[in-house]
Amino acid sequence: MKKIIPAVALSAAFLGIGLAAPTSAQAAKLTTVPKDMRSAFGNMGELAYLKKFTKTTYNMGAIVKSKKGNWVIPKRNRPLKLAKKLSQKTFTLTTKNKYGYRKLQTKDGKYVSTEYYKLKGKSLTISHSANGKQFADVYTKLPTLASRRAFFGK
Repeated sequence: MKKIIPAVALSAAFLGIGLAAPTSAQAAKLTTVPKDMRSAFGNMGELAYLKKFTKTTYNMGAIVKSKKGNWVIPKRNRPLKLAKKLSQKTFTLTTKNKYGYRKLQTKDGKYVSTEYYKLKGKSLTISHSANGKQFADVYTKLPTLASRRAFFGK
């Protein structure tokens, strides 16, 4: 019995050290959207979609033609604000992972969405997995309203 007590104490000490060891670090959450992502990105699938990033906001939706003839996101789609911690009507964006993808989480109502974004040149690849193996869609960078007209048509 005297030998079991020190063995249990030694095991508990090693277990405690193991629990205190650092776990794999998550990517840091950003306070601003990176400059290369600040733009509008368009997609022509069954429906035409637009995703728009500014310094601190993110908006997406099926596009409509404005009174001036520009293709825009409808006003009913309110932009989400960038936040360090996900809460109502916000989004979070992390630094790049080892595959080059950034994790983007949004919360609007009770619905929380997680997607992974990778920008390469003028194309924004969106995946449902952190390594890009679950391919979702590719969006093209549209820097101006004029290029939106050329991309989506008249």
